[in-house]
Amino acid sequence: MNKGLTFGAGLGIGTIVMYVLDPDRGKRRRALLRDKCVSATRKTGEAIEVTAHDLTNRAQGIATSILLSCVKAVQGVNEVTNNLEVHQEAGNHPALQGGRERPGYQFEFLQENWSPAARFVASAAGASLAVYGGIRRDALGAGLGAAGLLLLTRGITNTEFKRLAGLDGREADGQDTHSNRDASSVESLFAQGSATM
Repeated sequence: MNKGLTFGAGLGIGTIVMYVLDPDRGKRRRALLRDKCVSATRKTGEAIEVTAHDLTNRAQGIATSILLSCVKAVQGVNEVTNNLEVHQEAGNHPALQGGRERPGYQFEFLQENWSPAARFVASAAGASLAVYGGIRRDALGAGLGAAGLLLLTRGITNTEFKRLAGLDGREADGQDTHSNRDASSVESLFAQGSATM
């Protein structure tokens, strides 16, 4: 085995163990890690359910069109009336969007929220890319693996890349940053102190 790879793996494992078993903050970090794992498990279950529902609806639409074409082909059938409203996408149909008009078409993977089918495709592609990057075992493989893991995370969590990286000023769970929470707690502390005086 490559000595550099072994050293890097040992360094990484040592860093993780040190981070989690730290005597001062290790208990808090383990609790946060546990909470993140529970949350990811719940979100994954919900995502699987929503994706299955979405794919079922798409399959029913395809099956309906096949059924109508088969019925038209039956001897003795003169006419088949299709009263279904077929939409290629839910985009600009207010009845499908809670009664309000949506903005113009935007490519699925450029939207803030991805459909369940797009999330499934992105997750599968990300996992495949991560595995391929791991098999390559070179610098390009490391980059591909990292990109694959990022895409997999984006597909599973349905959280924008900026928000995953923490570049939008919010944490991944939608709360404000620690500094904002600390400032509000200090303000409430002073407000309580002045109310008691």
